[in-house]
Amino acid sequence: TWNGGDLEKLKPFVPPSVRFGARLDQVSPQKGQIDLAEVIAKAKRIRDMGGEPVVTLSQMPEWLARTPPPGCREARRDVACSASAMGPTDLGEWESLVHDVVVQLARSKAAITQFEVWNEPNNTRSWADTDRAFIDMAMASHRGVASAATETGLDLVLGGPATGEVSDLIGDYAAAAQSQ
Repeated sequence: TWNGGDLEKLKPFVPPSVRFGARLDQVSPQKGQIDLAEVIAKAKRIRDMGGEPVVTLSQMPEWLARTPPPGCREARRDVACSASAMGPTDLGEWESLVHDVVVQLARSKAAITQFEVWNEPNNTRSWADTDRAFIDMAMASHRGVASAATETGLDLVLGGPATGEVSDLIGDYAAAAQSQ
């Protein structure tokens, strides 16, 4: 995982893959606006050092995020929960955003084909909404990537979320993904 600092420091290790976040709250600050230049540049650097970029599709854009519930606090920093850690107000809009982002990344000069559904949904800094809201969002993400794969004709992969600890959420997510 690489989310900050000088990416080139990884080059001597010849990493087979490097995982990093797209931060959809930053790349889509307004509905209909997507700027993936920094994500593509980072993925290109990873490819140039021989690695495969794996892009985490997480952090809800403010224009699409549900409002955190009153009293919601990030467990690790004891600050108010961010809207970027909430589920979408409209699952169809989220699915469409994921589709559009994935199509652009897959067709970019970095040719990104591997994605992760979210980062650490069992950590209130990354996901402050309910487990059910996470599963609904994740299944919409899978549908968005599947439609992007159909549109592009590319073999696109969306893997499950990384978690900081073992959680029942992962079993529920896996069952929902298998069912869908």
